[in-house]
Amino acid sequence: VRRGPLAVAIAIDIVMGLTSRGASASASPACVKKKEDKSDSTFYRRELPLTCVAFSSVKGRALFEKALEKRLAEPYFVLAEQFRTQDEPAYCGLATLVMVLNALAIDPGRVWKGVWRWFDEECGKG
Repeated sequence: VRRGPLAVAIAIDIVMGLTSRGASASASPACVKKKEDKSDSTFYRRELPLTCVAFSSVKGRALFEKALEKRLAEPYFVLAEQFRTQDEPAYCGLATLVMVLNALAIDPGRVWKGVWRWFDEECGKG
């Protein structure tokens, strides 16, 4: 795995592209809370802008396959191993940074939990 500045920039571009698009998922009826009031003050999902391609769509899969064939998606795999959802809505940048630092196998030099040294979103709070 390349770990230079270019690899970091590519990794961040890939992470930002994948995490900003989301993936389609369906929940079983037993997992879904029925709520009659559909308030305008909350949202569950948003429709993608026309300039974006959903990763799980036919076109998204074709683009990913093309990137794999050209060996342009190598950073994806180390990033996918580190995928996490952000702890708070405002932490998208911090969650991305945590993923990239862990994917680059940088030792944070501090204990995360138990005996494990790992980056998490708490390390970025001051």
